[in-house]
Formats: sequence, C-alpha cells, structure tokens
Amino acid sequence: MKNLLLIILFLSSCKTYSQFEINGSFENLDKSGAPKGWLLKFSETQNKAYKSSLDSSTKQDGKYSMLLEKKGSEAAFGAITYPITQVFEGKTIELKAYLKTQDVSTGYAGLYMRIDDENSKIIAFDNMGTRGVKETTDWKQYSIKLDYNSEEVKTLYIGGLLSGDGKAWFDNFELFIDGLPINSSELKKLTLPKAKTDTTFVNGSKINDFKLDDQITNNLVAAGQFWGFLKYHHPTIAKGELNWDAELFRLLPTVISAKNNTELSTALENFLDKLPKPKLCKDCKSIANEKYEIKPDYGLLFDKKLFKASLLEKLEYVKENRNTSRNYYVQMEPGVSNPNFNKEVGYMNMKYPDVGYRLLSLYRYWSIINYFFPYRDVIGQDWNGVLKKSIPEFVDAKNELDYAKASLKLIASINDTHANLWSDSKALNDFKGKYAAPLQTTFIENKLV
Repeated sequence: MKNLLLIILFLSSCKTYSQFEINGSFENLDKSGAPKGWLLKFSETQNKAYKSSLDSSTKQDGKYSMLLEKKGSEAAFGAITYPITQVFEGKTIELKAYLKTQDVSTGYAGLYMRIDDENSKIIAFDNMGTRGVKETTDWKQYSIKLDYNSEEVKTLYIGGLLSGDGKAWFDNFELFIDGLPINSSELKKLTLPKAKTDTTFVNGSKINDFKLDDQITNNLVAAGQFWGFLKYHHPTIAKGELNWDAELFRLLPTVISAKNNTELSTALENFLDKLPKPKLCKDCKSIANEKYEIKPDYGLLFDKKLFKASLLEKLEYVKENRNTSRNYYVQMEPGVSNPNFNKEVGYMNMKYPDVGYRLLSLYRYWSIINYFFPYRDVIGQDWNGVLKKSIPEFVDAKNELDYAKASLKLIASINDTHANLWSDSKALNDFKGKYAAPLQTTFIENKLV
C-alpha cells in the first residue's frame, strides 16, 4: 500500500508532455488520400486560382511534398494551413520547413505562422512578407519565430503560401517551443474560468421587447452604472468567477419591472447580496489618495435620494475594498499600459441581437469609456447623460440597421476617430450605398486639387 501511494504521488507530480506530432511531411493520409490535419481548400475563387496537391516525384523528406501552383487569376495568393488547438508552456515558438520554388517572379513563396486568442484576434503573425522566396530555388530550410504567451494563445496556424505566379513545394514542417521539439514540450494545463462555463444565455438573453417610460429609463441608467461599477471593482468578478454578461441578463428583469426607486434599490441590493463580500483591501486608501488627472464618475450610484441607505453602504464597501490586481475582463498591455479587452466575447453571429444583448453592448462600451478612456473629460458632453440618451436608441432599435446606427452614434459621441464599428454589417453597407462619387484628388505644388 505504501509503494502504491508513492507511485500515485510520483505520477501526480509529473509534468504533462505533449507527445504531439504534426503531419509535417504529409505522410499520414486520410481515406480520400488527403494529408490529415491540413486545410487545402479555402474560398472557391482561391481554389480556382491556386491548386494544391501531393507530389511524390519532388520531395525533400518521406514519400510526398505539397505543391502549390498558380492556375488562374481569381485570387492573389494560395495557402495550405495546419491548425493546432493544443497550447504549450513556453515563451517562443519556431516553425521550420523546407521550401523549393520554380518561376516565382511576380510574388513570393514562404512559410507563415499565426497565433489567435480566444476571440480569433491575431496576436502574432509572420508570413515572410519582407523576405519571401522568389524565382527558381532548390530545397532549403526556412524558419519563423514568434513570441508565445500561453495565457493568451487559443489557436496556432502554420502553413505555406504562394502569391503571384509560379510553383512552390513545401515539406518537412517542424515546430519548436523554446528550442525543444513540439513532442517534447510541456502541455499547458487548461482550466476554464467560471466566466466561460456559464452558457445559459449563449443563444439569447431571454428578455422580451418592452416599452420604455421615464421610470424604466431611469432604472436602466442606474443598472448600467451599477453593472459597470461592479465589473471593474468587485474582486470576485475580476477573478473571472462569474460570466458578467450572463449576470446582466439575470439582473435586468427585476430592474425593468421595478415600479419606483424603492423597488429598483431593492432589486440592485438583492443582486449585490448574492456576490461574495470582498475582503478588506489594505492598499485601496493609499491608492485613492494619489493624484490623478481623471477619476471614475459613479453617476447615480451614491445618490441618497435614489437608493436605500443599506445599498449605499454596501456599494461604498465595494468601492473601498475594490480589486487592485489583475482583472479577467481587462489587462494592461506591457510597456504602454493600454487596456486590452480581449476576454470580451464578440457574439459575431448576432447581427441584430435581442434587447438584452443590445443593452449589454451599450453598457459594455459605456463602462469602458467611463473607467478607461483617458479623454473622457474633454469629449464635450456628460458621459452619464450619453448613457441616458442612448438607452431609447438601443432598446427601440427595430432591425440591424437601427442597431448599427445607434452603435455608431454612441461611438461618435467620444469624438475619437480611432473608434469605429468594424464589423461587416450588410445593412449598414446597404444604407451607405454601393457606389462612391467619381472623384479623384491629388496634390500639385502643395495644393489639393
């Protein structure tokens, strides 16, 4: 029994190594004869322009190489891709592979590697764009190295590409983490935060459309300020212990149904009481006493005429014992300290979301500006007032276009051209029109003509 216990303790202390093998030489084929794990087909136009095929006569290693060749003019480049969803412990990742070219004159051939986060945002990328292989060359090994942060990585893509004309052969792809082969690298132990495991509202907020009146509008203003305040102050939320989007949808029904300020105060207090009480903060007072150019505006939250004393006391306690370390929903970029909100779920499939999700969109953006925008004091209007004016526009949006226009109006209210609506909205594009004015400008003798 003692020996068995020692074995169990030994096994539990061992690191988990990946034993992960990539099909880097295209030897492992599926029933159709295609190399397992590789994505060889993309859009129809790209498939017409560039053909990918196994080549058994020209290879660097094993039985096959992969050939990419220009066949048409429908697309500017072709690519082969190998996606990897395993995450490894390490700080750098290196891709090595062999490449051979023929008659590549108008473009180039190269390797590529891309790292995406959980929201499919590219966090690292290299396609050899400035050092691509041209003309006719024999087999040669090339490499790409990128920084690798296992806390951010969700999916890794490796592959080869050909732009312009000619042919390119690829073979013997290898991956290294901190200089070690991928099959000897340590797998990261992935533990999903509770913020990701609550999927109750993944298909909708379950909140039906409703008619606004002065009381409900006031309730929704207070709820947005309350929700944003807790998101960036309460330690439990900062740890990712709650899906804060989902919690909004649990809060909103009682907020919308509140007939007066007393009922509103009760609804907010009951919601707050479900959260763990923060531990005493030892450094919050000293931080608060430091000099700041701009401080948060809490709006209605500490209004004695609006809320009961018991709620005000609890909100004050959260403020005085707030989170001062890492926050799941926002991280500061090293070196520049710009806020990064990459943990926010994009809900890209919701072109016209229901009213609950539309309010979530409003509250998210409003809270980000309220707590992290360094120029909030010079946007030319009261930011709490913007929230109140925006609520009818988001609640009453009847279609995708109304929602897009409400979002653009909110974004434009901060008077910062860095902010925009980057999603591809067909309704908004149709509204703008399909054609541009036939106008061409240039500078002649430093004058615009």
